[in-house]
Amino acid sequence: MSVTITVSDTIYQEFSSFRRCGDESDEEIIQDLLHHMIDDEPLSEETLKSIEEGIEDFKVGRCRSLEDVMKDMEIDE
Repeated sequence: MSVTITVSDTIYQEFSSFRRCGDESDEEIIQDLLHHMIDDEPLSEETLKSIEEGIEDFKVGRCRSLEDVMKDMEIDE
């Protein structure tokens, strides 16, 4: 089965930027992108716990803005 998909020139240019070599087909790019979308390594329990803690910290206001952290670290934008 063959399907035709229409996208804007802008999207196609961005899509084409993933081409690794000049003769790589659009189908090969799509296959590569789909393959890389799948993360076959699940997050560890420790990572999941840290994410949950971070969400809870944010919900109760235990967080600081990026601007404040950058000021403390004396980093200019």
